[in-house]
Amino acid sequence: MLSDLPFGSVLCYSPQGESEVSRRSRRARDGVKNGDTPTLQRFVEVLREKSAITEPLHGFFSATTLLVPMPRSAPLVKGALWPAQKICDAMAAAGFGRTAPLLERFVAVPKSAFARPGERPTVPVHFASLRMAQLDVAGRDLVVVDDIITRGNSVLAAASRLAEHLPQARVRAFAVIRTRSNQEISEIIDPVTGTITLFLDNGHRDP
Repeated sequence: MLSDLPFGSVLCYSPQGESEVSRRSRRARDGVKNGDTPTLQRFVEVLREKSAITEPLHGFFSATTLLVPMPRSAPLVKGALWPAQKICDAMAAAGFGRTAPLLERFVAVPKSAFARPGERPTVPVHFASLRMAQLDVAGRDLVVVDDIITRGNSVLAAASRLAEHLPQARVRAFAVIRTRSNQEISEIIDPVTGTITLFLDNGHRDP
């Protein structure tokens, strides 16, 4: 299991905030989670702006980056919405890499959004439920892409599974939106890079 994982994100949202910005952030969250095309197009525009040379995400992606969509919490059903893949496809169309669905969920885990904090699946639980969907991988720069990141348990487990099979690759994570719990926010567009660290079977995200 990886002990730490570099990550980036470009937006943030407040689950409980009551300000107008906090409420708008939840609408943005819903648009991303639902794979809303206009929302994803706007996200890509913001990502392009925040990848400029003076911005935190400069150099995070390249044309050769493999964008690995984070599997859903249950095995994928044919025709079902896969938000992470839609995000990857939108990013790939804008030149941020190539979509590479390398992972699959073969055992369902509880959805973190509906679980109490102490009942959310741990990193080992996520890890045990994921497997490689393909083993013949041409690429050394992999980014696990998800819609929302809170603690980072799921992406840390996914990155660990990739690193297990591709030990020479650089593996990182990216989420469109990161959660900022128990606080109001003043801006939805808030690009950062940071680290997810494994501690007692859970991820700890900074920032």
